[in-house]
Amino acid sequence: MSIHRTISWLAISFCFCYTVVPVTAQETRGTIMGRVVDQSRAVIPGAAVHAVNVNTGVRTYATSNETGDYILPFLIPGTYTVTVELEGFNTFVRSGINVRVNDRITIDAVLEVGEATETVEVVADSPLLDTSTASIGQVIDSKTILELPLKDGMVLMMATMSPGVLSLGTSSGYVRPFDTSNPSNLSVGGERTRSNYFTVDGAPNMQRSDVAYSPPPGVVAEFKVQTSNFDASTGFMSGGTLNMSLKSGSNELHGQLYYFGQNPATQANQFFFNRDGLEKPNFRIHRWGGSSGGPLRLGGLYDGRDRTFWMYGYEGMWSFDPSPFFVDAVPTEAMRRGDFSELLALGPEYQIYDPYSARRTADGRIVRTPLPNNIIPEDQINPVSRMIASLSELPNQAGTADGVNNWQKGKNAQDSYYNHTLRLDHVISDRQRLSGHGYLTLMDRPENERHNRAVGDRFRRWNRGLSVDHVYTVSPSFIVDTRYSFTRFISGFDPFQMDWDLADLGFDPDFIRQVEQVDGRALRLPNVQLPGYADLSIEALRRQHSNIHDVAVNFTTLIRSHMLRYGIGYRVYQENNFNLGDSAGSFTFGTNWTRGPFDTSGSAPIGQDFAAFLYGLPTSGFFPINDSYAEQTTVLPLFIQDDWKISSKLTLSLGLRYERHSPLTERFDRTVRGFDPDARSPIEEVVRANYAASPLPELPPDQFQVKGGLTFAGVDGQPRALWKTNHNVMPRIGVAYSLTPKTVLRAGYGIYYAPIGTVYAHVDQTGFDRSTDFVASRDNGLSFVATLDNPFPDGFLEPLQADGGLATNLGQSVSYFSENLANPRSHRWQFAVQQELPATSVVEVSYVGNRGTRQRIGRELNPIPREYLSTSPTRDQEAIDFLNERFPNPFYPLLPGTALAGETITRTQLLRPFPQFTSVEADVNDGYSWYHSLQTRFEKRFSQGFSSSVSYTWSKSMEARQFLNDTDSGPYEVISDQDRTHRLVWNWIYELPFGRERRFGTNWSGVVNTLFGDWQLQGIFSMQSGIPLGFGNAIFTGDLNDVPLPSDERTVERWFNVDAGFERDSRRQLGSNIRTFPLRFNGIRSDIQNNWDLSLIKNAQLTEGVRLQFRVETINALNHPQMWTPNTNPTSSAFGQVSREWSWPRLFQFGAKILF
Repeated sequence: MSIHRTISWLAISFCFCYTVVPVTAQETRGTIMGRVVDQSRAVIPGAAVHAVNVNTGVRTYATSNETGDYILPFLIPGTYTVTVELEGFNTFVRSGINVRVNDRITIDAVLEVGEATETVEVVADSPLLDTSTASIGQVIDSKTILELPLKDGMVLMMATMSPGVLSLGTSSGYVRPFDTSNPSNLSVGGERTRSNYFTVDGAPNMQRSDVAYSPPPGVVAEFKVQTSNFDASTGFMSGGTLNMSLKSGSNELHGQLYYFGQNPATQANQFFFNRDGLEKPNFRIHRWGGSSGGPLRLGGLYDGRDRTFWMYGYEGMWSFDPSPFFVDAVPTEAMRRGDFSELLALGPEYQIYDPYSARRTADGRIVRTPLPNNIIPEDQINPVSRMIASLSELPNQAGTADGVNNWQKGKNAQDSYYNHTLRLDHVISDRQRLSGHGYLTLMDRPENERHNRAVGDRFRRWNRGLSVDHVYTVSPSFIVDTRYSFTRFISGFDPFQMDWDLADLGFDPDFIRQVEQVDGRALRLPNVQLPGYADLSIEALRRQHSNIHDVAVNFTTLIRSHMLRYGIGYRVYQENNFNLGDSAGSFTFGTNWTRGPFDTSGSAPIGQDFAAFLYGLPTSGFFPINDSYAEQTTVLPLFIQDDWKISSKLTLSLGLRYERHSPLTERFDRTVRGFDPDARSPIEEVVRANYAASPLPELPPDQFQVKGGLTFAGVDGQPRALWKTNHNVMPRIGVAYSLTPKTVLRAGYGIYYAPIGTVYAHVDQTGFDRSTDFVASRDNGLSFVATLDNPFPDGFLEPLQADGGLATNLGQSVSYFSENLANPRSHRWQFAVQQELPATSVVEVSYVGNRGTRQRIGRELNPIPREYLSTSPTRDQEAIDFLNERFPNPFYPLLPGTALAGETITRTQLLRPFPQFTSVEADVNDGYSWYHSLQTRFEKRFSQGFSSSVSYTWSKSMEARQFLNDTDSGPYEVISDQDRTHRLVWNWIYELPFGRERRFGTNWSGVVNTLFGDWQLQGIFSMQSGIPLGFGNAIFTGDLNDVPLPSDERTVERWFNVDAGFERDSRRQLGSNIRTFPLRFNGIRSDIQNNWDLSLIKNAQLTEGVRLQFRVETINALNHPQMWTPNTNPTSSAFGQVSREWSWPRLFQFGAKILF
């Protein structure tokens, strides 16, 4: 749909809506609503109602309708006073109403007969019960945000204090404002991570599926975590909604200045460093900033009190970060010289074989000779390998006997960050208001990652956004809200590998010239990966620009007892990307050339891969030539919502949402469109003739097919779009019933859709990007045609773009999106009981369920036929040898520079449905999941110096999102990797009752009060179950009940019973088999999360209106080490061992604030 047509449609819809029904969208503003009656409970129409914001003096007006109902929407969070007036009745005033984010508060007014000059004033706390909505959520208010211990100021992580919210980040330590991966990794209500919708003042706060921006705590008024929302105005994502509201200025100037610091002198050592006698990392953070807000005054020209308000916040941060603590294997000094004799002393399974000794036996098998004493001759070590290995650090801890986990260190990153945030609010008239916000952030991080100077880069991220919102009260019962917002997120990597002279490092001049002709910026060390060891070098140069444009027109109207809402919008997701990637080459060194005695023998646990590296013989590799892309998807949402107040006790909410999701497109059609399985390959005739000369016994020539190939967007009649347009309809229903004045029953059901396109997927540029596969040998290792110093002697394959047609990527893997790809769908339901308790407290117990369908997963369409795979529970060497037997290659010499370039080919490849490709993977909607939970929440709002909140979630999450075998008919049902059975969070704020303005000490002198008065203690305790573990395609002959160890027997050296029945010998592992061993196990888990964060605050009144605050906060106060997942590879010598922590070691954070 063109922009012109879209704007035209919006304009027509706008005019239409003025005569029909109105709406709102995702909201941070609140609503006060109610019914005006007399003392006999008869409804009173025509009463004048207005709400006054206590801080700004801004008034909002309404009039009760024929059923006595009124509505005051779009109220900025704050404290309000509601007044109801009508001639012949006393004036009704209700003060102290605290409107929070997305609140819908019912204030019914009973008018007494009398004079309007007489006032009946009611002063009461805000309602604790949600009597007008079925949605479940929790508000985190400003006091909680500012006073609870908050490591590094990442406000969004406070969402984990809500029931139904799981923290699934890989570390608790990275919660700085720019560490957006942790809040993005929240799972809400059983949905996958990166499924949540983040907003700031109602505007999208997203970068694709991640959160884009985390405001400083001082500028946040509050935010609401909506875990189950049955309002049709909610959409775009399938998970929870996190609505954040920025502070607004008031009629008085208020603000704060602050500083927080973390120093290694007050930080505990990391558990494994302490165990191994290593010094604690030199970690430091300095965070400073301030915020202020008030009325806009321009000297004598303009006085904005009661009319125009501003709020500005700034935050800066500098951190030196030597973490996380990587634990890995690095080669010893002897191994760098080619001496692996120490490994051989551990057992014959560590024997390394000479790759240049390969020979073929009479029965066609390839055998190799063992290296004498496991030592590679000096003159056979590749010069490039020698140089790259010299960049690696040496072991710094014992590790296992064979060197696994013999090195531990953190990366050295220095982060600098700043954040500017501005909000403006303006009252144009009694009927019109304008508000907006903007922000700008920059993060700069140079880091030397892991263990050698070849591994490092400079990462920078720019983030900016703005939003403008206009509210127009057409009549007391008809309000229009129009919003435009824009978000831009820019990130990029620049590798440190600059000014390397590849000739001095030993690379062949021809290779250097080839790289330079592709892109001179790629003249760097290649990416070298060894499965058993830490990477020896890596490089990346890329830029990513993500934009979101969003416009929405929303209406609200009151028709009798129905609050009707209706809306329309248009959203554009865009991303431009350039990724040089591994354009210096990427090489993986496995054991193919250094294992033995046969080429199909099992591999050593470690050592053979590094030996292959020293020989300069990669197992696999590629050289990519990448294009850029500019992709886009759009969403057109419509919704209607009817909140029907049937009686004072019963509210019924009925909603319907529609979202039109456009398919993914690329601006210049630089993308694969799909895969045609029936198309004749351009090489079919030649290949079938070659095959007929030497066919497989089990596959006659007439059954050997070479069909299938890629299709391209906008070529040969193919559409530009990668899949069909999706029209998603989402009904919602909710019921809220006040069983008693202090008990509310709430239930709801709704359908939700997750986005696809730019939010979760990228265009496939196969053909526009093109990789040349590294081919070390064309005869399975009998001879070698390429080595690391000259890996591509035949040159690089140039991208053919769409001109390659069906011949694109022959001899390599291909992937594509299903033409019928649909938006993943979730069905969500809940039933909740909410009970008001004494002392401004409320408790809520909820059952929440979720059923996910049409979830996106990958499916391999080019598998080895099932009948040829072994069903033996032990290693079936005969089946392995059968499938790996080599035959004359019918594709030779048609596919140079690919995995099928050799003179021979395996039986496995010839038996595949599409033998001209190594893999054909489709993105399909075959996945599904289900979730059940008990969610409870207790909240005591702040009163008498104390507030507290406790949330507990018991849940079970199951999924079918992965195929156990490529030939299975459907995905495997198993406990979800995101399942955490239990989660408990308790937080509190307690102002100690000592001081001049507190219970004890009202007559204290200034000195005594300074020392002993105005202290407060606050904290957060959290506990969460561990991660369910899996063991791969393992051989297990024992009882699974014997695998978990009792908690008092678990150690980091032995987390579970490694002797319960696992086959540990690497030479006896399964291969070419039908897997039956489950993906993961509910009863075998990693460590639980168990954490206490505490803080102590001292307040001191400097002058009237100016307060000084000193803070001491301790994160992980008990220094309780919480371990990450153990090694689950049965063949590893570190099997069952834990090598790093999830938690942060105890640290103290010191801070000071001046508040005015």
